[in-house]
Amino acid sequence: MQKIFIRFIMEREHAQHDLERGWSCEAASDDKEYLESLPSDCPVVECPDYMPKFARQIDGLCGYGPYDSMAEAETAAEELADPNGDFWQEFPVVAFFRGEHAGWDGMAGDTFYPSKILKIVEV
Repeated sequence: MQKIFIRFIMEREHAQHDLERGWSCEAASDDKEYLESLPSDCPVVECPDYMPKFARQIDGLCGYGPYDSMAEAETAAEELADPNGDFWQEFPVVAFFRGEHAGWDGMAGDTFYPSKILKIVEV
């Protein structure tokens, strides 16, 4: 069943990249041997041009959710967004996606398979 998920990102156009790519990474580098040396079950894959050359691919995008309604997702985003915190200064945009819950990744949190961008706003 399709639900709503939120993702904090650096720039608005990253939402489209996320939708097209459909996955996040737990580590990224131009050094493939370094990534292969890390203890992980995630595969090392080649990345699109806008990322480092290689990454350890997580199954789905990492984000927050699932939420049943846009109102619920917007409330969660407001509660999570702290404009004074270091993390939110690096990721000042929130993208709302429709998608399927992929599961829970201990490091990345909730993961999902995105199918549509619903809304993009500045934090």
